[in-house]
Amino acid sequence: MYERVEALARTDGHLPTAVDIANFEADAPVRLVERVLRQARPALEAALAAPNTEAPVTETPPPRAFFRVEGDRLWVRVVLFEQGRRQLSDRQVGAIWAGIFGAGQAEMDYPSEGGAWDSIYLVGPCPSPDDYPPPRRLELP
Repeated sequence: MYERVEALARTDGHLPTAVDIANFEADAPVRLVERVLRQARPALEAALAAPNTEAPVTETPPPRAFFRVEGDRLWVRVVLFEQGRRQLSDRQVGAIWAGIFGAGQAEMDYPSEGGAWDSIYLVGPCPSPDDYPPPRRLELP
C-alpha cells in the first residue's frame, strides 16, 4: 500500500488532473444550490419556532440564505452580492426559488420595513414541514 502511495507522489499521480479540476468547477453552481436546499427543512422548522426572526439556511460557504416566517408567509432572503461581486446567477436563483416553493405561488418582493441592499427576497405561502421539501421536479401544465 505504501509503495503505491509513494509511486503516486513521485509522479504527482495523487493530485487532481486538469479534467478533475474542470469537472469540480463545472459542478460548483449545482453544489451551491444543493447546499441551500439540503438545509431548507431545518431552517423552516427554526423559522416556524421563532416567527418574525431570520433563521439561517446557509452562511458559509456562500450563498448566505435566511428564512423568516410572518403569519402564513415564508420570506426567503438570499444574499446576491458579496465581496464586490454577484454570488448567484439568475438560473441559480430560479433553482433555489423552485426548490423552496415548488410549484406554489411565490414572488419576488421587498419587505415593507426595508431590507438588505445586497439581497433578493422571495415570498410565498409558508409550507408545512410535514410536506417539505417540495418535489424536486416541477410538473409543467
